[in-house]
Amino acid sequence: MKAVAIISQKGGVGKTTIAAHLAVAAERADFTTALFDTDPQASAMKWAYLRKDVPPEAFAAQPPVLREQLAKIAQAGAELAIIDTAPNADVAGSYAAKAADLVLIPCKASYLDLDAIRASVEMAQSSGKPFFILLNDVTVGTTVGAEAAAAIKEAELPLAPIVLHHRMDYVTPLGGGQTALEATPEGKAAGEIVALWTWLAGQLELPKKTEMNAA
Repeated sequence: MKAVAIISQKGGVGKTTIAAHLAVAAERADFTTALFDTDPQASAMKWAYLRKDVPPEAFAAQPPVLREQLAKIAQAGAELAIIDTAPNADVAGSYAAKAADLVLIPCKASYLDLDAIRASVEMAQSSGKPFFILLNDVTVGTTVGAEAAAAIKEAELPLAPIVLHHRMDYVTPLGGGQTALEATPEGKAAGEIVALWTWLAGQLELPKKTEMNAA
């Protein structure tokens, strides 16, 4: 089983939204997926509850025993785990990064957000796992995304090649226990998630089981 940790020491960067979308994308690609929620606010758990019995299944994670929890679901047949983490939680984020095979650090394209990613980067680096910064919530039709990408590359930090833009299709469906892939499968948000999943699956060296598309 592979595991992806989504970490950031800064709040409001979209970790839970990304985690939910990736978990659904993985299921649509025929991978049995578990969504782990280490955030005391349990946003991912609440979203999963709204889905009733529709996968992915979500679990409340206990950071000190996260490895054991991951091993247990792997034995039960899970093929992928997406780990959602809380902001300003050094210990939980560190446990998640160390338990994962790959770490994603969502970051908005603003000076304050770019300035704040250093702590998250240091956490990912200390885990020894491959990590990538993922630009998220970028305003469409502006140059801020390209400028942020240039700054990240100038700092010689690994940057995911997919950019997620500010689209209501990411946010609105969550209140009904869905994602853009399900609510607006032909929309641009769904297309971005398909592209992100396809890239991520390649990084994890997952086998291609089915042709992945948004609709």
